[in-house]
Amino acid sequence: MARTFLGLPYRWGGTSERRGVDCSGLVKVLFAKLHIELPRSSREQIQSGKEVPLDQLETGDLVFFSNQGEIPTHVGVYLGNDQFLHAEQKAGRVIITNLKDPWYAKRFLGARRVMGLWKSERET
Repeated sequence: MARTFLGLPYRWGGTSERRGVDCSGLVKVLFAKLHIELPRSSREQIQSGKEVPLDQLETGDLVFFSNQGEIPTHVGVYLGNDQFLHAEQKAGRVIITNLKDPWYAKRFLGARRVMGLWKSERET
């Protein structure tokens, strides 16, 4: 289901599938479709669920990045095979990026597994 958001326009502060989303808006909208309520901002989203080590990521986990130390400035949804879905301002749309991309690898802050997200939902 997450891939249906691919190509959606980037819009700072956006939470609309029609008008566009920013990174945390994408996460909020995507999880709302799974009936999982998440906070609006990446700073709040990083407090949801439980921490997951990078080598134990599963599809549907939230991945966080920062260019400001310990403060999350970007969030995406892990898709598996080192790929994550996110709304990127530079690209101007929702894209898939490899976690090993040097820019993102350098700024990786952590990952969270949101409680209540069952495997059957992650695979749809």
